[in-house]
Amino acid sequence: MSSGARTEPTPGAAVLPRLRDLLREELAPFPGRLGRVLRMTVLCVAVVIVCMAWQIPEAALAAYLIFFVSKDDAGSSAIEGLALIVVVVLAVALAFVVTGATADAPMLRVLTMGALIYGGMFLSATTKSGPVAGSLAMVLAMALTAPDLVGYPELITRAFLWMIPMVLVPMCLLILLNLVVGRDPARLWGDTLRRRFAAAALMLESPGPVSRRRLLGLMRAGDSATATFNKMVRLLHELPAPALARLEALERLSTRLLTARAAAPVLELTGYGRARPRSRALGAVLARFDRRAERSAAVWPTPSAPPPEPAATAAGQEIDRVLIALAGVAAGEAAAIARARGLTERAPAAPFFAADAFSNPEYARFALKTTLAVMLCYLFYIGLDWPGIHTCVITCFYVALGSVAETLHKLTLRLIGCLIGALLSYVAIVFVFPSMHSIGDLALVIAAVTFVAAWIGLASERTSYIGLQIALCFYLATLHGFGPSYDLSIARDRIVGVVIGNLAIAVLFVSLWPVSAESKIRAHFRAALQTVRSLLGAPAGRAAVARAGDRFNTELAAAASALDLLNFEPRRIRPHRERQAAAQRLVVLCEDLYLNAAMLAQQRATDDDAPALPDALAQDLRRRDQVRADAIAAFLDWMGETDPGVRAAAASPDLSGALNPDPAPDLEPSADGGQPWSAAMLRERERLYRAFDRLLADLVAQARHAR
Repeated sequence: MSSGARTEPTPGAAVLPRLRDLLREELAPFPGRLGRVLRMTVLCVAVVIVCMAWQIPEAALAAYLIFFVSKDDAGSSAIEGLALIVVVVLAVALAFVVTGATADAPMLRVLTMGALIYGGMFLSATTKSGPVAGSLAMVLAMALTAPDLVGYPELITRAFLWMIPMVLVPMCLLILLNLVVGRDPARLWGDTLRRRFAAAALMLESPGPVSRRRLLGLMRAGDSATATFNKMVRLLHELPAPALARLEALERLSTRLLTARAAAPVLELTGYGRARPRSRALGAVLARFDRRAERSAAVWPTPSAPPPEPAATAAGQEIDRVLIALAGVAAGEAAAIARARGLTERAPAAPFFAADAFSNPEYARFALKTTLAVMLCYLFYIGLDWPGIHTCVITCFYVALGSVAETLHKLTLRLIGCLIGALLSYVAIVFVFPSMHSIGDLALVIAAVTFVAAWIGLASERTSYIGLQIALCFYLATLHGFGPSYDLSIARDRIVGVVIGNLAIAVLFVSLWPVSAESKIRAHFRAALQTVRSLLGAPAGRAAVARAGDRFNTELAAAASALDLLNFEPRRIRPHRERQAAAQRLVVLCEDLYLNAAMLAQQRATDDDAPALPDALAQDLRRRDQVRADAIAAFLDWMGETDPGVRAAAASPDLSGALNPDPAPDLEPSADGGQPWSAAMLRERERLYRAFDRLLADLVAQARHAR
């Protein structure tokens, strides 16, 4: 080999480091993870002991329900548990009716099963009750298979009735444990806000890749978790009105602070004279961010004010405004809390059906593909007289999702988890169970496997399903009957059923009307850009800008998550690698565009003590912002065009007005001789406009390249 030859890296050399980094990120501890895993482990062990002692059948499924219902806060867990009890009682009642009407007519029973599956999966894809409809369809489908699995009417009746205590035991234990040692939603809400302020303080004190990645992660997570905590606090009447208003104000301010710090240039606010006083101001808030402060209406110690030296950029000015608002909120000033909180308008109730439920054929195709997969699996194990692999039917319900990428991703995780669970069950049956002498020994084995499965199950959606499947497969293989099982064929049958169900879904979803995740990515991306457009096109208060930021982060995070799944699609429907890379760059550009637009909107807002803008300047700013909002609208129209010929004719959205704005009018002195906006602030806005135009032009260029 010549000295100038270059050695190409092997595929494994690139895959293994990525896999190692993924596992390190997914398995890393985070606040609350250990506590929640321990609670789930204790609950699963308690469920197994109670079921064994009282001889309640299906202890495996009873313990597995803990994985589905256990939530981060006590209120959500209790409500989910009560809801599951109601759903199961309803499902058992319907199962009696449906099975009784079709038990003596096999053909009618099969047709009824197909109709129920189709209707349930269609409702799961088109209505707000999606998970409930899908779960009911699965329960009713399994109920209709009972005559084939059991055979005797008396045994079928007993099996249906035993489902109620099988659910009551784990749900009652779950509710009891959460009432005693469950995590308070108000405390969790405060802890989330504290982490936000701490990340901003760290980024102010020592900016770098690690601190910025942490800050961006909290910003991109949005307010979905805090919205749940807010809902539970209101529902349970945990906090008095002043304390609740203070937490809502702090939530808005934390969002504004994260956005401003993410938008600030790297060198902005990093000097000792600028960063240290601002980080001390945040430190005063963090020092008093305890439970007593959240629950009390008493006055918080006031954090120090920002330094007298003004920030040079709009992001720095926004950070100083947030710190001033924090001082007012901490001092208990009603006006400051009201301004920071903003208007809390009740969101309009979403319609029960999706807007395109009966016009978009994808929903009907999804329901039909799932129904075909379930019925083929059912006929397969009935034809072979192999009821032990009935998990193939359950697998179809769990892994069927809207796009091919999501479906193949989930069935891959399910298969990996089941293989690990089967291996662990074989090890336990062969090497551990023969030496056990009491229920305590069994409890230790269940606790060890449950801890590992729960830890994995609390990771992100990229890997969490592996943990759930480890627990399910291990429980089904080792908890068959009222004691530890020594039958190795059970684990074999379960894994065979999972493989068959995965193959059925994969073949049908890839061959019949395959749906790429690219359409979902485009929809979320468009929704994120609509938020940017709304920030520029309509004047809004500072709190409203923060709420719009939450919507943007939610949509962009969904787009990025779907984009990561494209590699699971077959090559014939997967976008080209260059197209995927362009889409990745579009996500980054879109986030930068939003940060810029948020600073423009916050700089223009006047819902605090800032003086009103002169009429000429206000009119000019509105016109400039509207030009850019119109440019985004033109870009969105171009993205939505499905005719390639029309897209080719529309070379790009018209950016001439945005890229070549008219000169700004001169500032007019106010009556007292001052100027509401200084020349420096106007220059900063010009810089923001130029940066926005450059980002928008890059966004259009990347979108055309991706097309």
